Amino acid sequence: MKGQIAIHGAEGAVEGAVFNRSKHDQGQSTTGRSKTMGSPISHAIQGILGAGAFLAAQAAMERQADRPAVQIAVPVDQVRLDQLAPQLAHHFEQAQNQDKARVYLFKAGEQAAASYANDEALVYFNRALDLTPETETRARFDTLSKRERVFDLQGKRLEQRLDLAELAQLAGQLDDAPVLRAQIAIRQAKLEIDVGDFAAAMSSARAAIQEIEGDAHTRVHAPELLVDALLRESQAMFFAGQAAATKPQLEDALSLAREPST
Repeated sequence: MKGQIAIHGAEGAVEGAVFNRSKHDQGQSTTGRSKTMGSPISHAIQGILGAGAFLAAQAAMERQADRPAVQIAVPVDQVRLDQLAPQLAHHFEQAQNQDKARVYLFKAGEQAAASYANDEALVYFNRALDLTPETETRARFDTLSKRERVFDLQGKRLEQRLDLAELAQLAGQLDDAPVLRAQIAIRQAKLEIDVGDFAAAMSSARAAIQEIEGDAHTRVHAPELLVDALLRESQAMFFAGQAAATKPQLEDALSLAREPST
């Protein structure tokens, strides 16, 4: 349904937080729905949708207020609800909806990281991890992976190293373990280069190369990983004073980079 948002009555408009607030949050009956349209979150929505689509959505929600599980199609152009991730995360945290809250905390963290607001990104990623059960392996892996990169940018090497260790442990529990282990080893190699341990960096890069070459699917479908690993190994060798020995790795990386993508 291109150019539209499907708003389900069972969840409320826009994940239950945009066009409506809970009774608990407002301390009033559902007749207060129209008043929520003057809240800060509604102003943010209006700025994204435009006044016309916003008012149409409000009217539609008011008509459907007493009809559960009704789907309403609100036509909008280039709606970017992820821009509201911080507000939505806060809403769901207040409503104690942990599953929804961590989804939007993750998105809010990504937004902050993309804007180089690293301290803010860490707050969101930490809150997302706090709400993510140990059993949610993929969600924890994805969030830790994002947080590790923020620690890298901040130069927090101990915290980064701890995240990489946990990521390595989680990777083995996931279906795409070879790809993930290679990614982590490449990140580990970068960390070791940054702290000046070039022997450890070479070892991590070599582990990534062996992981990729040992898995036919990864070798065929993720050649860019092998390029990254070869370049990290070459970089570590160069800094270790072995520049002359990097030629094979650099030639292999160049050859792979020139291959047509599959």
